Amino acid sequence: MEVSTANGNLIRQEIMANPYHDQEKQKGIQVAKMLVGQGVDVLLVRESLEGKGPSYVLADAGVETRITGSSTLGEVLKEALNEPAQPRTAD
Repeated sequence: MEVSTANGNLIRQEIMANPYHDQEKQKGIQVAKMLVGQGVDVLLVRESLEGKGPSYVLADAGVETRITGSSTLGEVLKEALNEPAQPRTAD
């Protein structure tokens, strides 16, 4: 989803299938790479990725991960719209 940093309004939402779902190994890393390629700034997750392969891919790309207790897409959207992403800064 894309959220306006100016007013917190939802600009665009896209739901994508996980093409790595059936992959035996490194599916999390592959998904992380795909999300980075899509330009994701913030990723809401249900459990910490700390110490796992995807966390390194995401951190290296400057993607912020936030843990959420939300259990539905509606709750996640509400949470995300209340906490707009901080814009990326060039290194």
